[in-house]
This record gives sequence, structure tokens and C-alpha cells, in this order.
Amino acid sequence: MPDTGEDSLSSLYRTLIENARDVITLLDEQGVIKFISPSVEIQFGYTPDELLGINIFELIHEDDVAIAIDALQKVAAGIDGVPPTLVQFRHKDQSWRYGEVVGQVSAGELPGIILVTREITERHKTLLTLRESEESFEAAFNATNSLCTISVAETGEFINVNDSWVKSLEWTRQEAIGKTAGELNI
Repeated sequence: MPDTGEDSLSSLYRTLIENARDVITLLDEQGVIKFISPSVEIQFGYTPDELLGINIFELIHEDDVAIAIDALQKVAAGIDGVPPTLVQFRHKDQSWRYGEVVGQVSAGELPGIILVTREITERHKTLLTLRESEESFEAAFNATNSLCTISVAETGEFINVNDSWVKSLEWTRQEAIGKTAGELNI
């Protein structure tokens, strides 16, 4: 069994923080960085020393500052269940990287707000590409004059019907989805 003395716990916490891939940050009540984990260099290119004393909002894209302020205010107020916040952070190379940030008020010896940031730029780009692809498919699906449906092969339940189907058969999309052709007497 490992030693659970104060020094051992301190050493364990330090080891965990130093080896975490996510960036762990401690902010004061004005948003000034009081601590930031070494993983910031891998994720955003800065050494921890370069960011100590900097206001976090200097690193956030101007389009995302209001979102970040709102989330931090909710966290500071102790509101439970504040969802992860997606913001763009300036990388040291001046590019913008997406980070998913969760926060909580720090209890104990280090007052402030603790943030855990996961760099998700590639995942975000993939999701945007997928969303654009889905929108293109939806537009093409609805643009055809043919009656089209998407259904579950095993049950025949409609997952989607196109605009031509709705106009021709006079069922709304909401009425059709989840039903089979038999249930709609088609």
C-alpha cells in the first residue's frame, strides 16, 4: 500500500498534473493565470512561465470572450452543471486552436477557479465537416422530385421522408417519422 502521508500526496498530485495531457489552470478572480500545467506547451506552444500573470482573456479569440466570461461567471457563482465551453485559444505560433474547457471553484488552500482544457481542434474540424456533409445530403434529399424515405431495414420505420413525399402523401414529416408504411396505410 502506498504511503498516504502529506508529502506522498503532494508528490502524487504533482506527478499527475505534470503528466496530464489536458491543461490545468488556476485563475484568480480577475482571470489572471496563477498556475498552468506543463501540458500547455504540448497543446498550445507556451511554457508555463510565459503565461503566469497573464489574463486568460488575452489568449481567447475575441468572438469567444463573451462565451468564456459567461461560463466563468457561472462557475464562480457555484452553479452546478455548467457544460463544457468551446473557445478558441491563440497558440504561440499565432494560429487558433479550439479548446473544450470545464471549470470549478477551487476549494482549500488555493482560492480561484480551476480550469481543465482539452485541445480539440482536429475533432472540431471533423465535426464541422460532418455537419456540412449532413447539410448537403439533407438539401439533396429534399431537392429531388422523387418520393424518398430513409427507414430502418429491420422494422421499416421511417427515419426521414423528403419534401416531395410530404407533399404527395399529405402526411407531415413528424407524423411519418417512427411509423411504418403499413401504420400510415400507404
